[in-house]
Amino acid sequence: MNIAPSNTLLDAVVCGGGPAGLLSAIMLAQTFNYNVKVYERLPPPPSPTDESVWEDIAKFYLIGLGERGQAALKEFGVWEDVKACCTAVPGRMDWAPVAGPEAGVERLFVDRPVNTQVLPRDKLVGVLHQHILRNYEGKIDLQYQKEVTPIDFDNEDGSSVLIGVSSCDSASTPPNIGMKLDDTLCDVDRFELISTKLLIGSDGTQRNIANAMVKADKIKRTSMSVIERMRYGPTFHIKRYVDDNQRIYKTIPWKVPTKWRNDLNYSARSKDGRVFFDSLPADADGNQCGVLLLKRDDPLAQENSDQNELRELFNEVFPQFSTELSDDVIASVARKRPSYLPSFRYAAPRLNQGDRTVILGDAIHTVKPYFGECVCEKIILKF
Repeated sequence: MNIAPSNTLLDAVVCGGGPAGLLSAIMLAQTFNYNVKVYERLPPPPSPTDESVWEDIAKFYLIGLGERGQAALKEFGVWEDVKACCTAVPGRMDWAPVAGPEAGVERLFVDRPVNTQVLPRDKLVGVLHQHILRNYEGKIDLQYQKEVTPIDFDNEDGSSVLIGVSSCDSASTPPNIGMKLDDTLCDVDRFELISTKLLIGSDGTQRNIANAMVKADKIKRTSMSVIERMRYGPTFHIKRYVDDNQRIYKTIPWKVPTKWRNDLNYSARSKDGRVFFDSLPADADGNQCGVLLLKRDDPLAQENSDQNELRELFNEVFPQFSTELSDDVIASVARKRPSYLPSFRYAAPRLNQGDRTVILGDAIHTVKPYFGECVCEKIILKF
């Protein structure tokens, strides 16, 4: 193992360059005037204004920003940049199982203080990335293709956290829409030691920080007496649930008919629970990104499945959508490799390790990603 020593002491380190991580960095710079370093395993995000990147709407999944998310983004001065890339969704239309094409029920959420605003998750990351580059030079340092490994949560008698930072590489080059963490290789045998007064783990389902917290707790408890363990309380752990009804999804690009509203969330399902279809606007021009949810072992959930069978399924269960899908789109969806949903997990019984480490977002709890709500809530830190 090759360790590069360092005397660097940082105000704050954020592990994870997603929406929660980048907004956390902005909050720390604004609220505490901290110099913040953000480490992200993947390469930098693509530009949110590069239309050549976003024209294939089926490459990404869409997220909704509700009242809490919008409020947080407004509080830290990012909302106007984000809103410019969003599509407002004031309601939805649902079809009950076996309902005819004309039997959809429309609901407009007129009682809500704000409309949900929808955009690709990766585009939100791109907006926050550019906002930081424009407004926080010298305050927020974005470091990509870097892996963070906690070494000591109680470094220097608890005054800092000692981490190791190693370099990562990948076969793809930015922009890399839809790239997964498993596509990235990191040289964990060579890293630089860095101390930080605050470590925020917002690294999603990768959970490097949370997993290190689990190990640290186990080691700490081995040196305790029975009475000390009782006083210390339950061990920090990550609860994992077995998914006994695992679903996969395939994204479907389509355009709403001219007689339909182009700003609604459209949804339908089969009577037997075999298949669900849910769709959100990708832009204000009627282009939508649909998600087809199937059980993992369903023949149509497989890569290179039968396009004729897929067409028959849509004709039978979702005729209102089938007429809007060309044969080329159906063939493309049938060929597509399925995307897998993570099993539900959550961290407990606390969200911190000592006084200098906290976890956020999907590092705390895993949610299904096909249509998530990015809350980006404000973080309250006391130390």
